[in-house]
Amino acid sequence: MTNHNPLLNRMDKKGLIREGFGGGRSFLEPIMYGSNSSAKFYSGYETFTPDTASEVLDASEWQIRQLGAFITWSGLEKIQNRGSQQAVDLMATKEKHAIATLKNMFAASLYSDGTAYGSKEFSGLKLICANDPTAAGTVGGIDQVANTWWRNKYSAAASTDKTNIVSRMNAMELATNRNSDSTDIIICGATMFGYYEEALQPLQRITSAKSADAGFTSYAYKSKEVFYDYNCPTKSMYFLDTDSLSFRYASDRWFDVGDARTVTNADYDVVPIWVAGNLTCNDRARNGVILAS
Repeated sequence: MTNHNPLLNRMDKKGLIREGFGGGRSFLEPIMYGSNSSAKFYSGYETFTPDTASEVLDASEWQIRQLGAFITWSGLEKIQNRGSQQAVDLMATKEKHAIATLKNMFAASLYSDGTAYGSKEFSGLKLICANDPTAAGTVGGIDQVANTWWRNKYSAAASTDKTNIVSRMNAMELATNRNSDSTDIIICGATMFGYYEEALQPLQRITSAKSADAGFTSYAYKSKEVFYDYNCPTKSMYFLDTDSLSFRYASDRWFDVGDARTVTNADYDVVPIWVAGNLTCNDRARNGVILAS
């Protein structure tokens, strides 16, 4: 899964795709906000007032979302593939096809707002790194209107081309930078990636070699890599701090193949494949999106 998606590949290398569910109805991501009111400059034996009133620790809450598929194995197929090697080959092909389908759905869902399939889809970047985080909405169980610190950065849709794409990126870089906390990956749709590529070509810059071993082509932007992702909205460019993101999955639900089950009122068996988890965030403000009109 992670070998075919630049965002998941980066998160996997940093250990951010992990089992993280011990029971209950949702995933909780601890977050820190505000400041400790007892902090101050002092002299000698000056006393401190304990920080008993301010809230500095909370958690965002993310619902468990499920993705699955079934492989079928009919009685007729059993008859036609009685040789052990034939049976193994057929089932291996069916399993490979089903997992490929799930991977494609998974990859597309990374850019969702979580409302597709009757709001059963993963909470993707369109939710976590919203096009307009000032609009009414709850993300991770937190009201983004009432809690301004919980909003991602954004640059609203504007006319964009090779002449101004870099200046827009520079502005977003400053907006998301908090010294050691900064974005480490930029992911673009086709239109935005094309604008950046056109801006670089007159400078004869070369592609980044960092991710060549993973099969990805990327360009350099300062200390970051800029990737194209087929599933990314074509006029969007995401600045992401992957340390603020995780994909949390439930035990035995990470592309796990279950046991075969015989259908009682028909002549076939089914084999399930399961994924259960969600994309989570502990600090939306460390992420941003640039939109082209």
